[in-house]
Amino acid sequence: MTRTVVITVTAQSVQLAEGPAPSGISINLVNPEGIAFTPQLITSAPYTATFSNVPAGTGYTATAQTLDVNGKGLSDVMKSSAFDVADLPPPMMPVDVPASISVTVQ
Repeated sequence: MTRTVVITVTAQSVQLAEGPAPSGISINLVNPEGIAFTPQLITSAPYTATFSNVPAGTGYTATAQTLDVNGKGLSDVMKSSAFDVADLPPPMMPVDVPASISVTVQ
């Protein structure tokens, strides 16, 4: 089964030398083999990206970097600690099962 992973980045304002304008923060999810999902460019706060159909696994990481309008990094790449994406439990359904037995002899 696959899961949805939501990554939220908190940003701070810094002063940079004049140059190409910033285009936003690129947020990415990287699987345990180091293969990145398609990055999402978020242009304003809140900086939240949602990745769907993520297979279960251990050792995923998230990355974020501010990019300019040419796709060049304006900041260092920030990387999360590794995290796991667990399988979903199987779907549950209500079932009547015996809870007690009462016997009356007459």
